[in-house]
Amino acid sequence: MNKLLLIIAYASVFCLACSPKTSPSSSTKIDALTVEGRILEKNTKINTLNLDVEKLRLEMVALTRDIKNATDDADKSATKASEATADMKNKIGDLGKAATADITAEAAAKDARKVYKLNNKLSKMKDDEQDIIKQIANLTKEVEVLKAENPNIAKP
Repeated sequence: MNKLLLIIAYASVFCLACSPKTSPSSSTKIDALTVEGRILEKNTKINTLNLDVEKLRLEMVALTRDIKNATDDADKSATKASEATADMKNKIGDLGKAATADITAEAAAKDARKVYKLNNKLSKMKDDEQDIIKQIANLTKEVEVLKAENPNIAKP
């Protein structure tokens, strides 16, 4: 038992003797590197979010174009439905005109729903864009705070 305690004591003294000594300057360097690593992580996240915003903006441009086309289609189908309804009123009792008016009204409603859905999608994309922009602003503030709190970080 005493031999075991003696071996453990020698091993611990040997470990302490062989362990690297950390000087205050190396500790400061380690802290600075740790902070630099955190700053780099945040900058990477900022860059990723900036790419996401640009992708979203490109999608919004395409969606805006789709909305314009869908709106034009909805206007045309609404005009056709209006004309078919007027034609039906002029020829009361003609089931063919009534069926045509019904079909064109359904087509107009379908086109209007499509425009409504596309506008909702665009609105959601704009909200997502604003959320990402807020995240970028918050991360940028965090980076500036880290830089201000750690003046010993090497400047590029």
